[in-house]
Amino acid sequence: MQKAELQRQAIALIEQLSTEELKVVVNLLTDLQNRQVRDTTHPMEADAEIALKEIMRDYERAWKTLAEM
Repeated sequence: MQKAELQRQAIALIEQLSTEELKVVVNLLTDLQNRQVRDTTHPMEADAEIALKEIMRDYERAWKTLAEM
């Protein structure tokens, strides 16, 4: 799938989200972007264990936010 099609699909899905769900998505995207910047500037921190811990933290935060709705 090309980038333009993925962007259209993402926009269509985003438009269906509640405000609280949108907050979760924005947090996850921000974390992803921050992780990419960090991995570029600090490649030694990009090992699997650290990445897994960050992913688990992100999912736990997302589920906690959704549970509070």
